[in-house]
Amino acid sequence: MQKQIAENRTKTFQNTFQNTVLLLTLILISTINARPTSALLNVTINWDVIADGILNNVSLDVNIPTNSQNQQIISMNFSDPYTLVADTESKIRFEFENVRAKRITGNFIIKTDYLERSNSTGNERNSNEYLGNTTYIIIDDKIEKITENFTQEKPYDLYEMMNWVYKNVKYNASFTDVEISDITQSTRNSSWVLENKVGVCDEFTNLFAALSRAKGYPTRTIIGYVYVDKKWIPHAWAEAYYPQYGWIEIDPTHNQFMNLNALRVRTGTSSDISKLQDSISASSTSAKTVNLETSTSIQIINYSEEKPIEEDVFFSPQPPLDINQPTIVQIKNKMNSPVFVNAIFIPPVSVECENCSRYMIIGPNKTEEIHLNLKLPAMLPNVKYIYPNTLLTEYGTKEVQFEREYIEQTIEEKYQNLQDIPDNFKLFIGLFIVAAVALVAIAILLGL
Repeated sequence: MQKQIAENRTKTFQNTFQNTVLLLTLILISTINARPTSALLNVTINWDVIADGILNNVSLDVNIPTNSQNQQIISMNFSDPYTLVADTESKIRFEFENVRAKRITGNFIIKTDYLERSNSTGNERNSNEYLGNTTYIIIDDKIEKITENFTQEKPYDLYEMMNWVYKNVKYNASFTDVEISDITQSTRNSSWVLENKVGVCDEFTNLFAALSRAKGYPTRTIIGYVYVDKKWIPHAWAEAYYPQYGWIEIDPTHNQFMNLNALRVRTGTSSDISKLQDSISASSTSAKTVNLETSTSIQIINYSEEKPIEEDVFFSPQPPLDINQPTIVQIKNKMNSPVFVNAIFIPPVSVECENCSRYMIIGPNKTEEIHLNLKLPAMLPNVKYIYPNTLLTEYGTKEVQFEREYIEQTIEEKYQNLQDIPDNFKLFIGLFIVAAVALVAIAILLGL
């Protein structure tokens, strides 16, 4: 009967914890977006020049996809000859004559990989353009003051600044179906974004870049496209330079750090978003208006969602009723490049766990450990306690559990054999028997 009661209490205790953990896990998982880690893309960009008269001496400067630590141009072809535009990171120039309307087409096969990053020389990192004020990235006193709230441990302050922008700036959902030109021509500067706490991807990027530069990181702006809700949309994000890792891409709009969603294409990079506008100049004796229209088509050839880490959880042996449970979480990076991991250890709700959320950059083929001490509720003997736990990262979940049980024996169970009885207890029983016999003898002699 006692065993049956214990089994019933065990089942009730376990089911309650499992339901609670499941609820918490589902809530947290719902906040994590699917994360393709690499992709092969076919990108076609059309630049259409349209005028109401004949144009001569036409010079068309446009941004194109370029190589980076996370993006490799496999091939590119253009319908017209071009030259590179000096002092820019991603612009080329087309020149032509005697046209009223003209289409130029560029086709690119691009590989993006946010796990196996290529090496960076970092030759641009000392440019003052990436450290000081620019048109839309302004470092004012308020921005300087905010940076005092972040950790001094580099480069984790970059992650904290990104997370702060993500949490404190409201996304303006009324801006939909925009073009790249809308991003580059209608953005607001970082001071305005800090004051109003609202914006879209370019405003998020401007504010983050100002914070990052205020902390001494060379930081530049990226424009391009990202695949969201089954469609490609124009987007802006940033990258900051840190010597140990090179250029780290950071997306404050989607709260993604270093290992971004690989379904994206960068089509322009510069110190400020104002420098990423396509432009056209021309001479004409008849044309009064000239328009430049850009259209981009992106086809996903293939992509992968590789898991770059392996996780293990170890529970140190403890006395059955001890409320402390030392725990070690091991996370191994299987890749040849650094990987950022945000790990959350979720115990049952009745278990206390301090600092159970950790973020870290794990070096290539390295293992990091997280040491935790779980505080368990008071436990009773003769009850089996099962503690289910969940380890959650952006790459999935791992379910682990440990058990506690202390069976308290009855007197009958404890002393089934005479030799099991302690010597002092045997002496006590002997003396008790002798005393009892003596009392009986005295009673007989006295005639009682």
